[in-house]
Amino acid sequence: MGVHHSEFEKMFEVLKGDIPIPLKVAVKRWEHIKDTGEEVIQNWLEVLKEKATSYMDEGYSVGTAMMEAWGSSYEGISDDSEKCYFNISELRKSFFEGALDGLESYEKYLIAKAGRYLCKECG
Repeated sequence: MGVHHSEFEKMFEVLKGDIPIPLKVAVKRWEHIKDTGEEVIQNWLEVLKEKATSYMDEGYSVGTAMMEAWGSSYEGISDDSEKCYFNISELRKSFFEGALDGLESYEKYLIAKAGRYLCKECG
């Protein structure tokens, strides 16, 4: 079976409405739910990065843009986590730690672009 002992509690919590089902079937369902959960996390990361860059395009700093993107998406994220098991705090950590470097680079790009524009305006 493909479920580590540390995941049994999570598996049973998620599948408790489906019980009684054979353990083999529960494991198969859990593996699918986990796989889908990872896909949902990746999709949300992309959405959050896109929203953050949109806020940055409007003039927000990287940190504020990330907070706005998270705040404006939280309700949908919570709804998704009810439909498909995934850990919201894992998504939050991945976004605020993992996406930060890329968004800071984008912020530097925007600052440089604004600087070039201002230099052209000054003559």
